[in-house]
Amino acid sequence: MFLAYFRRFDLRCLQLRDVPGIQLTVAAILWRLDIVARDWTPVRALAPRILLPRVLDEMHAVMTYPNDAEEWILAGYLLNPLLDFGLIETKKHDEWPGVTEKDAIRVTGLWEKFIRFAGNGDTA
Repeated sequence: MFLAYFRRFDLRCLQLRDVPGIQLTVAAILWRLDIVARDWTPVRALAPRILLPRVLDEMHAVMTYPNDAEEWILAGYLLNPLLDFGLIETKKHDEWPGVTEKDAIRVTGLWEKFIRFAGNGDTA
């Protein structure tokens, strides 16, 4: 189900902003998230730390409204689904059910069993 969601399903169908680069580079994004979110990491300013520069530029190009935020777009495409799959957890700062810019995230024990990258302690 994870692979079908991130590889086959067009994530843009669920989003208000069209940033196809997020889905196209999800493997690189997950690799970066694996590095930066081992401990509690603020969602605010997370996008520049995990997105490839070209994808970050693509995101900024579609942020046309004053209230647009990197964190909302990133949550819609990636963080909320990872939370639903149980692969990340949040330290909440409000009652909003999804991931917000005020939250902190970290990968879960399930992430460590489910997602592995060669060179991060693996022999694969």
